[in-house]
Amino acid sequence: MDIGVGSGYYLAAAASSFAEVENLTLVDLAPDALQYAKARLQTAGHKRAIEILTHDIFTPFPKTLDRRFDSASLFYVFHCLPGRLPEKADRVFAQVKTTLKADGLVYGATILGKNHNWIGSRLMNIYNKKGVFSNREDTKEGLEQALRKHFAEVDDVKVVGKVALFVARKPI
Repeated sequence: MDIGVGSGYYLAAAASSFAEVENLTLVDLAPDALQYAKARLQTAGHKRAIEILTHDIFTPFPKTLDRRFDSASLFYVFHCLPGRLPEKADRVFAQVKTTLKADGLVYGATILGKNHNWIGSRLMNIYNKKGVFSNREDTKEGLEQALRKHFAEVDDVKVVGKVALFVARKPI
């Protein structure tokens, strides 16, 4: 399951890497983004069925989603959600973990909110003022706190530049 598909760029770039994936479900609040990402994946050569789900990830997943997933990805989602880490991540992981198998995996990346260079600081200020981002106070520690609350195994959150990369397994 991929949550917050955007344009589908990352999935399409990796399409050959997950050719054996049996079920791929794309989740986003924007129906147009879902359709665009699905078409992009098909153009990139993804041959298996792609399910799309228009959904707000702060709310429980619909009962019609009756399968459990091996993994869920959340790339560049948290910094776009309203609120602060760990609260917004806590709300999201509480929902996402209900869709995962017992040994399921969640992984992704988010832009942290502090200590950017002057260009990055200007962009963060503009995006936060416009409401595109909500990450002024987002920290690595806040993300780790939410992950540890919902998953038994949490890899060290790695920060590359101003982006936090995370992996966690086994929802609790």
